[in-house]
Amino acid sequence: MSTNVMASVLNSVDPSDPAIRHLRELWDITQDPEASLATKLEFVFDRETDQLDLPYGFLSHTDPATDTQTIEYAYGSHELLQPDETAPLSESYCRKTIEDPDGFLAIAHASEEGWGSDPAYRRFELESYVGSRVDMNGQTYGTICFAGSDPRSEPFDEGERMLLEMLSTWISRELQSRPVDARIEHETKTLENIASMVSHDLRNPLSVAQGHVELLNESIETSIEQIESAHQRMNDIIDNMLTLAHVDEPVTDPSYIPLCPCANEAWEMVLTENASLSLECDGVEIAADETRLKHLLENLFRNAIEHAPETEPQAQLQDDGGFDITVEVGVTPSGFYVSDNGPGIELSMRSKVLEPGYSSESDGTGFGLSIVERIASAHGWNLSIADSEMGGARFEFSNVDCRRT
Repeated sequence: MSTNVMASVLNSVDPSDPAIRHLRELWDITQDPEASLATKLEFVFDRETDQLDLPYGFLSHTDPATDTQTIEYAYGSHELLQPDETAPLSESYCRKTIEDPDGFLAIAHASEEGWGSDPAYRRFELESYVGSRVDMNGQTYGTICFAGSDPRSEPFDEGERMLLEMLSTWISRELQSRPVDARIEHETKTLENIASMVSHDLRNPLSVAQGHVELLNESIETSIEQIESAHQRMNDIIDNMLTLAHVDEPVTDPSYIPLCPCANEAWEMVLTENASLSLECDGVEIAADETRLKHLLENLFRNAIEHAPETEPQAQLQDDGGFDITVEVGVTPSGFYVSDNGPGIELSMRSKVLEPGYSSESDGTGFGLSIVERIASAHGWNLSIADSEMGGARFEFSNVDCRRT
């Protein structure tokens, strides 16, 4: 039943009828453009479970091709009818709902209506159930249902059937508008991520520039060159953020980049006081996008230095109270690695540190290692995290096209 038809029906019947008045009120609430889908569903399930005297309400997504029913929204305490719970579609009442020509199924007393041996009854142990098919863009999406573990004293009447049809009409319309809302949300999040990554990756070149301003009186010519280089790098990073917005697109035209010189250039862009770089990659070239490779190395170098602890047995104490962090870049039979002698990364945290926004530091943005993972993925490389021989973290990249010159 279309939205216009449903509205016409509600406007044409006796408004003094309590059941019709209830439907009219419910329909008005579900048409509120300001309320979110979750808010509307919470209201609908809270109200209609009471109206139908059934304690459970749920919206399911059904996929006959994989024989799967997934609960998307739920109300009530039934342990199998909770959000994200899945079950075989062939063992659910919903299979009958979506197969029905009218897309409707009502069961008042399952065990007395011949459902006792049905897989749905055995799995969910529901004595009462009423559900209506939900469509999206002309295709079956799933069902909206109400159910109970106890039988109903009376069969479902036409008014209750009309209620379910109204709810399925409403939810179908909501679902059809959801892809647009989801796309807007995705684009907004992408812009937020880009802004965060720009902020994250501009911090270091800017710090380099500021540090060299303080050294102008000591070595003005060299410092000016370093400042110009740092500012140029900031411009490069801004340009590269546009590329990173589409970083999942594969690198299709790589060049063979000498790894050691690239690592040295990346090292110059990182504040490296009390830190040293060890290169074990002479004569090795890597097929890569040079800008992104340099960006990857910068982030790993900065990660090692910024996470250096105040006290750590692997690092050597300096005269000024700091600790000497050593970062090493080397090659493996299938690629290359970057390792350090810092605190390392616990096994349980190695997948989490690659998630966008995760940081173990209160002032961190949590994008450095996420950027590393995305750049590796864009090249088709595999990234793994392990303990280094120096006692810190080792980031190893495999499935890399390397050659020796």
